[in-house]
Amino acid sequence: MNNFQGISLMDPAGMELFLEQVYLTGVNFGLYLSEHPDEESVYGKSPFTLCWLRDCAESAVCDISNCVGSNSFLHALSQAILLQAGISQEQIIQMVKEAAYEQEKRLIL
Repeated sequence: MNNFQGISLMDPAGMELFLEQVYLTGVNFGLYLSEHPDEESVYGKSPFTLCWLRDCAESAVCDISNCVGSNSFLHALSQAILLQAGISQEQIIQMVKEAAYEQEKRLIL
């Protein structure tokens, strides 16, 4: 299943959640650009392109189309939030490593 097929399977509640996430993606990118007007790498680029529609359905689309109280975010929304918050991929990787290390320490004790 691709993203387009996943969207087409959504019931009205799932479509509402999907459209809300698309809107929030735009808001977060817009806020980032308002604070960083020279950031050309993000300017005018929509994450929801024809290529995205044809790609294998991301887990958030599948969760939303099933609408079982989905807690998943679209990848584009996650990226927009992180960009707006000033959190880099490297910081996320480091936080995950630290959390895994702390969890491992707890399991050993």
